[in-house]
Amino acid sequence: MNDSFDWTRALLSCLIASISAFVAFEAVGHREQSEKRQLWITLGSLTLGVGIWSTHFHSLLGWHAGFRRFYDTRIIFGSVLLAVLGSWLALNLISRPSPGSRVNRAIASLFLAGGITGMHMAGMIALHFAPEAQWSIPWLTASFCIAVLLSYGSLSLLSSRNYDGARMASRGLGATTLGVGICLAHFTAMHAMMLPKGIRSIQTLTNMSGPVLGRIGTINVFVFAFGLLILSYHRSSRWMQLAHEARVQAEDASRQAERLATAGKIAASIAHEINNPLEAVINLLYLMKDEKNEACRQEYLGQAQSEVNRISEITTHTLKFYRQQSAPELVDVTDLLETAIVLFQAKMDRAQIHVERFWEPDLPLVLCRAGEIRQVLANLVGNATDAMPTGGILRLVLRKREDTLEISVADTGCGISEETKQRIFEPFFTTKGAAGTGLGLSISAEIIARHGGQIELMSSTKPEDRGTQFRICLPCHPEQPTPTFSEASRERTGVLKTALMTG
Repeated sequence: MNDSFDWTRALLSCLIASISAFVAFEAVGHREQSEKRQLWITLGSLTLGVGIWSTHFHSLLGWHAGFRRFYDTRIIFGSVLLAVLGSWLALNLISRPSPGSRVNRAIASLFLAGGITGMHMAGMIALHFAPEAQWSIPWLTASFCIAVLLSYGSLSLLSSRNYDGARMASRGLGATTLGVGICLAHFTAMHAMMLPKGIRSIQTLTNMSGPVLGRIGTINVFVFAFGLLILSYHRSSRWMQLAHEARVQAEDASRQAERLATAGKIAASIAHEINNPLEAVINLLYLMKDEKNEACRQEYLGQAQSEVNRISEITTHTLKFYRQQSAPELVDVTDLLETAIVLFQAKMDRAQIHVERFWEPDLPLVLCRAGEIRQVLANLVGNATDAMPTGGILRLVLRKREDTLEISVADTGCGISEETKQRIFEPFFTTKGAAGTGLGLSISAEIIARHGGQIELMSSTKPEDRGTQFRICLPCHPEQPTPTFSEASRERTGVLKTALMTG
């Protein structure tokens, strides 16, 4: 065929084919995350088939044949079906559980190439030439072979094992390869068409002009591609939403796990703390049974009453620790800190740890969830106790600083190394081996951030100034809003500060 082409149209046709292929590959990729696997393959097949059809008719807009062209719409409809069917068979094969099979790819390439060349032949037959056009078999064979080879290369990229790791690159390169293959196959087949002089296209009642078909095809492919991309975007957004919800649930589960771990440590301490006064009560009651002197009996009874009161105090503080609040309330932080001390008092007594309290008078109330702040303070007191196994001083300070309440928990332990300081608030980072969960300080920081506060760490390993101090600042204005958990997570880098001292 010696007629001329507008190669600008040819390049645009190649772009249309590549876009269609890319969107089709995106649809195939979504099948892995969807229960409606066949729906995505069908949508991809429709997009690719319409793209092949549109590429053909858009490129014909640049064909200067020297005569008006009219297409039989019945055959044109059949040509679309050929392209869609070839695409559907190919994408179904390549989407099987063993997509890496060369046999699968080869057969899929034959189906896709058959759809490409079959659609082209049907589209040209729809012109109803008079006299009839002749075709060069070698050139038609070459067109089919080009379609097969480039389809195979494209589908190989689509089904490669590193597909997930380089998804966009693989799909983009595969779509471009297929787009070029569709265009090369089209123009090679055009070269195979031999038109005699004086040829014309016969117009009938069911015909449609070439320019109209070309424009319809271009519009269709972009509508299909745009619609499917929007659908893919919404599906990706849904998966992102589900991932976010799963992350929030995991964070809540981590907080609960840390609470249970703390409960385990406290339970051991409470068991020891309650056992001692219970034994004392039993012994005192035994002595009272045989004591004749009324004064001694009253003394034993008073001592037993004192031990029972001690058990009652431990029980009360324990219940406070586990009581959950559904909403923030005005709380006296002094009471929360005293509860934490009581829970670890037995362990501190055994380790000979002396507690120093410094409370400023007239401390303001804090709007908070008491159970959560109590958990934070218990965690800090527990960590400080663990840091001084051979004794030391635990300094607890409460004071007002402008519009915040400052809580300081300091120990005279061995201090924290520079490397550990950098990671101290990371989830699952622990220095206690199997005995630690690595969640305590991470969750404590999240809780403080959620309450609009800050937590700072200062530590030194110098012999003359050894020890660690955690300082918490909480807003003490009731009108200050409490951020949500997700907001706290996003703002954590802004509110969580680590003031590092040289070790």
